[in-house]
Amino acid sequence: AERVGRASHLPHAHMENFFDSIRAGREPLCPFEVGYRVTVACLMAVESYRAGRTVRWNTETEEIV
Repeated sequence: AERVGRASHLPHAHMENFFDSIRAGREPLCPFEVGYRVTVACLMAVESYRAGRTVRWNTETEEIV
């Protein structure tokens, strides 16, 4: 029942879940590692677009190459 640009949850639901998880000492719904990997993928897409070439992820140095 969601529409483009509209969601049925609170705008700060993700942040509230994060703080509640810290207070309760439990894992948040979106663990840090998942957020990190998604962010890396987005940064790689932007870098690839701007450079006009394919980029790779170096797992040893954790850098876009």
